[in-house]
Amino acid sequence: AEERVKNALIEELGEISASMITPDAKLKDTLGLDSLDRVLIADILDISVKEIGSAETVQDLITIVQQKNQKL
Repeated sequence: AEERVKNALIEELGEISASMITPDAKLKDTLGLDSLDRVLIADILDISVKEIGSAETVQDLITIVQQKNQKL
């Protein structure tokens, strides 16, 4: 899940380096995700906009993807 989240963030936010994507990195403050980025990343990760809306950090996003995968 962690690699999948990192790849999605790099794909959507091409201007950031992979080294910036740490578990404690803040999606908005550190990585600069706006609402459109969140929608596009939610689509890439096959999660809902509501789910990604509750994520504040990269780790939150990883946890959401892991929980989604466990339900499948």
